[in-house]
Amino acid sequence: MKQEKETIVSIILQIIIAIFAIILIIQLLLKFTGHSPTEIQLLYTGFSAIIIYLFGVSYSLGSINVNTKMTNTRLSKIENHLIGIEKRLIKIENKL
Repeated sequence: MKQEKETIVSIILQIIIAIFAIILIIQLLLKFTGHSPTEIQLLYTGFSAIIIYLFGVSYSLGSINVNTKMTNTRLSKIENHLIGIEKRLIKIENKL
């Protein structure tokens, strides 16, 4: 379920970025041909696309951070289990 949520959010962010990129390209074409978009409109569209892209990057980094914490927890559990096995082996060795 979590994996599906991450891909859905990622897809939505990519679609929004693509829409803003298309709008920016259209506005630039209109500006170069002498039509209506002002420089402020171009800046708003460009900055909006950048902000959405940065939000996507921070979302990805946040999920990486969560996965790292879960991995560290699992590794510590494995380490504790191996320590227990080592103690049992030492007891068996002492009995022999």
